Amino acid sequence: MVEYDFETYPTDPDAMSEYLREREACGNPMTREGAEAHIAWNTAKVQEVGERSSRMTPEEERGSGKHNLSGLDEALSTEFDLEDARFEVEAVMEAAEDAERAAQGKHPLKRERDIVTPEGFSGMGVTPRGW
Repeated sequence: MVEYDFETYPTDPDAMSEYLREREACGNPMTREGAEAHIAWNTAKVQEVGERSSRMTPEEERGSGKHNLSGLDEALSTEFDLEDARFEVEAVMEAAEDAERAAQGKHPLKRERDIVTPEGFSGMGVTPRGW
């Protein structure tokens, strides 16, 4: 498997989305193998950040610095940004999977985000039209 340096990839979700669009515009979209490797790296990184934040001392949680952000808030923010960036990559991988299925003459897979319901309705047991 190809070795990727994901430490240089953006971890902010908006930056990751822009990065993926730029790659696609240049004719070098993220491959399925690359997306799977990024998701695995990202999951490990989120787990590492979570473990680090769970081991913080009360002094570290309060943090110090100019912005008066607590260390715990910073760790959680990093964790959430990593997860959101992973969702961006997962969307690219799902689009590639749907394109493969379309090429085979199959319908795309139904995903939870494809279900659209009126506001205030839970959506339990609802499937989108045309499925």
